[in-house]
Amino acid sequence: MQQKRPADVPGRRPLRVLVAHDRLSAATAVRDHLSSAGMRVRAAPLGEQTLDHVQSSDSDVVLLGALEPDFTAGTVARSLLSMRERPGIVFITRYEGAAELCLADDFVRPDCDPAELVLRVEVLAARRSLPAPGATLETGRVWIDCDARQVRVDGRPVSLTLTEFELLSLLASNAGRVVTRSTILDRVWCYGFDGESNIVETFVSALRRKLADTDRSLIRTVRGIGYLLATESLND
Repeated sequence: MQQKRPADVPGRRPLRVLVAHDRLSAATAVRDHLSSAGMRVRAAPLGEQTLDHVQSSDSDVVLLGALEPDFTAGTVARSLLSMRERPGIVFITRYEGAAELCLADDFVRPDCDPAELVLRVEVLAARRSLPAPGATLETGRVWIDCDARQVRVDGRPVSLTLTEFELLSLLASNAGRVVTRSTILDRVWCYGFDGESNIVETFVSALRRKLADTDRSLIRTVRGIGYLLATESLND
């Protein structure tokens, strides 16, 4: 049986990514790497038109690449930071000491491993989708008060541990979209976790028990990719 790629999962909206690079060939290569992971990616030259591309593509994450010292990426990043609802910003550069790096959420080197690049973009998008303190999340059967750390499922209060709460909040913040196992490890257990290899599966199982998700219709496993929180209510 052919394994589904993220873009093939029903109900999942692919991440929208813009790659703006001072070398179009490099932008195209990055676009191909991210597209193969199921993202919807547009490649464009880095310059005055970059902001127009960001707005027209409604990007979740923008990668700005400059292989040579250049102020253009910094100028674009400052403009993105002034946006009311800005995308995540990643610099692609070999100049790790550049002052402009403080303007970005993350940066990678041009020779970054494609798998690591995909993970960094996924993690950044997941982090930026998390609710602000005091926010309330409501999706389908799940209601979450992020400040009080209270959870209700089908109106029933559910008591969760801190880790279980963070796991559910991450899934709820990306409801209807697959959250990869690597992203869960990075967000809930911190990047580079080297403990039990099945810790995500263990906590998902515990979370399902507490949510009375016996048929796994609420937290769905997407084999070989990760988990998805359903957006449907019982009445749908």
